[in-house]
Amino acid sequence: MNLTPRIWWISQKKMLQAYAICYDTMVVEVEADHRKHLALLDNEYRLSRPTGRQDINGKMIYEGDFVRVHHRDRWERSQYTVEGTVVWGYISCGFTIFDKGGNGNARPVPSPEDDRFEIEVLGNVFENPELIDPVVVNKKLIKC
Repeated sequence: MNLTPRIWWISQKKMLQAYAICYDTMVVEVEADHRKHLALLDNEYRLSRPTGRQDINGKMIYEGDFVRVHHRDRWERSQYTVEGTVVWGYISCGFTIFDKGGNGNARPVPSPEDDRFEIEVLGNVFENPELIDPVVVNKKLIKC
């Protein structure tokens, strides 16, 4: 499982893989155009951290991803599906799915061991801005 953060290069509209991050200085080593270079996490670059969970297609789920979560309980009594944006919950100190639609619900990203949840990545807020929920933007939860 690859737990390497990814970096969104805003002006070039490119997703880059991070190789090393210094959180004290917010400097990250990335590869672009087959060359490694250092970048400062600022208004030009945005950090997107991995949650440690993969979706139903084996794709790593990252902060800023837009996901669909299908829940079924163990006895098949209730089922529901929600869509939302994965954000870091500063109060919960964990990754959270902020429901689309403005109802303000935030759910923790389920652990990989919990088989009641199926998560599918539909896109991310960087490459698919049409998926962004205005509530998330207004609360500034997607800004690193």
